[in-house]
Amino acid sequence: MINAKCNIMYLPRQVVWPDGEQGTTHALATRCELGFLTGQGIHSFVVIEPDVEGRNYLWAEMKPYTHMVRCETLDEALRQAIAFMQGE
Repeated sequence: MINAKCNIMYLPRQVVWPDGEQGTTHALATRCELGFLTGQGIHSFVVIEPDVEGRNYLWAEMKPYTHMVRCETLDEALRQAIAFMQGE
């Protein structure tokens, strides 16, 4: 990730396993990666699902960093990342 020009971070809460069973995840590894990206200054488009525990804290942590872009949906993050890579 350290050599990436930008990336998309997606923090899901609800998980559907291949057998159809539903469960939840706290996405601890993703939270660690989010902190890494915030500290490294890598342009990131971030989606945090509404039911993620600690969502408001994560948004507040990212707020002062202009390279961390808040996106409401994964589609929005993808569109913004494409535009960023095209230099728009």
